[in-house]
Amino acid sequence: MAGPYLQSDCSIGIKKELAFGTAVTVDQHLEFNSETLQKDIQFLQGNGFRAGSASERFNRRYAGKIDISGDIVCDADSVTLATLLEAAFGTVATGGVTAPFGRLFSPAMGDNPPSYTIQKGIPLVGGTDVKAHTFTGAVCGQMQINAANDAIVEVTTSWVGKDMSTAAPLVTPAYPAASNVFHFHKGSIAIGGTATIPTATSPSTGATPVADVRDCQITLNNNFDGNGWNFGGAGSRNRAPAYGRREVTGQLTAEFDAVTLRDASLAGTGLALVLDFTAGANERLQIVLPKIGFESNVPNSNGGDVITQQFNFKAYEDAGNLAAYVLLQNAVAIV
Repeated sequence: MAGPYLQSDCSIGIKKELAFGTAVTVDQHLEFNSETLQKDIQFLQGNGFRAGSASERFNRRYAGKIDISGDIVCDADSVTLATLLEAAFGTVATGGVTAPFGRLFSPAMGDNPPSYTIQKGIPLVGGTDVKAHTFTGAVCGQMQINAANDAIVEVTTSWVGKDMSTAAPLVTPAYPAASNVFHFHKGSIAIGGTATIPTATSPSTGATPVADVRDCQITLNNNFDGNGWNFGGAGSRNRAPAYGRREVTGQLTAEFDAVTLRDASLAGTGLALVLDFTAGANERLQIVLPKIGFESNVPNSNGGDVITQQFNFKAYEDAGNLAAYVLLQNAVAIV
């Protein structure tokens, strides 16, 4: 992409690595809302006293541990969301010989999450050039899916990584030829009943549709270990962070038009939750939590306005089912 450039000509490119921390050339770019990716060098400072020296000395300052971290916030795009979901959940099953093509994501077993090379392009003031910052060994520690009232579904992914380089050339941004975003107007939610487990070709069914929920937010936390900076790594992680016990939590707001959710909360009853969106032809996003438990919530008066309940919940493994599944369908063929 030739200049001159605007200050909005920022880019985020991403590609899965074959080996942790070994850079690959990004070949897919995200339409993102904001990002905070940074390289933080934790410098070491020698503090030995020296006669005639009144302050710390620069020649005793050394680069120590390198910490790569930050968030990427995107609208839930029907195509590029697949990359982010695989990064967050770790496991993907695919299916479909004709559209819709399906990708089913679930929490991975084992220690090692998939790692990615992420390149962000930042334009210089004046529009003369865009400078590339290429992060390697990037792994997704947390994903939050925010389905707010009357809004586009927004996805926040939180990353940690191995290192960053400014030497790699900028890859010209390339975006999907045809995609849509998922949003409130084509969304629905079901709570209760018995949700079937989706497959890559069959969405979940059986949960009970409800019409009193205003918003819903779901967060997957991979609870990575905080180690991996070992001798021989030149300050960077030698290995990918290891998975901890996965946590899937959330919150929702419901109007108090019945006592169903209140009573389930007070009784500690487990319920299924299915959050479902469609977009263009053959495009669907379905988040399935087969068993959630509410924290107790009793409604309060609301000054004459419509009374609502705000529930926090947690998803659990149950009857051989995992805590969470996400089905993404689109018209992009599986390769």
